[in-house]
Amino acid sequence: MADPGSSPPVLPHELVELSAVDFIRKIRQHAFRLDHCYSSTQIDLVADEHKALIHAHRCEPMLKDVIDSLSSSSSFKDGWSLLGARFPNLMEYCGVVATLFPGTSIVESNFSIMHWEKDLFCKRLSNFGLEGVMQAKQFLFIEQFQH
Repeated sequence: MADPGSSPPVLPHELVELSAVDFIRKIRQHAFRLDHCYSSTQIDLVADEHKALIHAHRCEPMLKDVIDSLSSSSSFKDGWSLLGARFPNLMEYCGVVATLFPGTSIVESNFSIMHWEKDLFCKRLSNFGLEGVMQAKQFLFIEQFQH
């Protein structure tokens, strides 16, 4: 959702700072990448859940406290563990968006964050191939929250 090379807002405390209009604007900025992963119906569900998250943050004190306790050092799992079941499409979208931006530095950074190393085989893959590997691994991680 942010520009390539920077960290996209993928945790709830960052999302509640974005208005619904700004969230949609960011989605549109990256529509050409998202079209490969999401239908327009799925994007609408994500946008609706973002609006619901903002509303819940404003109107539910306990949820607000949970969200406000997060920081930039919070992990994806920690950030979404209590909210993922309530906002599953938004959580999945935030997990996928983190891997959509092409470029070697992003791929290397993601490997570092996940404590993985490029083995000999992975060094021969293009960045697109590496993104596929990372998305497959991340899918398994995100799937944990749905069960």
